[in-house]
Amino acid sequence: MDENIILDDINDLIKNHIDLWREFNRKRIFITGATGFIGSFLVKLFMKLSGQGINVKLVLLVFSRHEAEQKLGKYFDESRIKLIEQDITSPLEIDSDVDFVIHTASKANPTAYITDPVGTITTNVVGTNNVFKALLGKHVKKVLYLSSMEVYGKHGENGTISEDVIGVIDSKKIRSCYPLSKSCTENLCFSYSEQYGIPSTVVRLAYIYGAGDNINDPKVVTAFMNDILNGRNIILKSDGVQERTYCYIKDAVFGILVALLKGENKQVYNISSMSNTITIRGIAEIILKLFGNNEQKLEQVIPSEFDTKQFSLVQNNILDNNKIKALGYVESIDIMEGLMKTGLYFGLLVRGDR
Repeated sequence: MDENIILDDINDLIKNHIDLWREFNRKRIFITGATGFIGSFLVKLFMKLSGQGINVKLVLLVFSRHEAEQKLGKYFDESRIKLIEQDITSPLEIDSDVDFVIHTASKANPTAYITDPVGTITTNVVGTNNVFKALLGKHVKKVLYLSSMEVYGKHGENGTISEDVIGVIDSKKIRSCYPLSKSCTENLCFSYSEQYGIPSTVVRLAYIYGAGDNINDPKVVTAFMNDILNGRNIILKSDGVQERTYCYIKDAVFGILVALLKGENKQVYNISSMSNTITIRGIAEIILKLFGNNEQKLEQVIPSEFDTKQFSLVQNNILDNNKIKALGYVESIDIMEGLMKTGLYFGLLVRGDR
């Protein structure tokens, strides 16, 4: 994995938005899911800010210290990081005040929705309740919860989806464990705001991809790149014609932090790159064009029953991001550049370099 890709993204974020980052100076930030895709990027960004004279202290909730040391590498600075090592579904204690909370912990994996639906639900709902209970009396300025576009369910929208769209989620389907528990958790955040005065904001993320992700994740981008990396044809398990908004990790993190600092209490903000609206088949074609060899091609297969159970709804999911843009969010990475950076991170060879 080429960590320099992540470092370049972090340096760009710091350079382009340094005035915003100064608002974190001398702040203590609690991050759950700190070894995950988004959580680890946030940690690395905050650690790198120290070189700009911005002193940030972090409290990180992780399942395993060893995993944290492996994932964070040189960014694991114990002089600025306090670890809480436990499962989020167990009662949680925080022994000091924190200024901001970024709650990223979740089982965001379609395979887990089928193989561990109970764990998926409890991680979201019980885990979030444990976080808020630990924050009571801690004078928190803001909790930011990372939700998902999947809470829109079956929405019937052919165009873009704004934050006020209300869709339908079928509670009889096991896979609904994820969107239903995410939706419940959003309400739990706002309920703590209403009942206990803990300010909270929710962001609903589009399809996030990029450097730092797990090549073995069954999501579209990583699955297709895994095929290329292992010399296989790219496998499509549907016709892949539904349109989605994809968002590169650097832009997603910028949107998350804009919402943290500027988002209103008990409000929801979509984070997406509307300029990066593309079909699943389109993603596969770009990856094949960038990194495939002369023999690899797209191959459509009939999905297994297990595959079908993992699938999200077949519909267009285009997240309207105008609400977060009004706070200062901007998109910076188009889909071609984002997929190139992601492939290089995973060690894929560009066609012309073979």
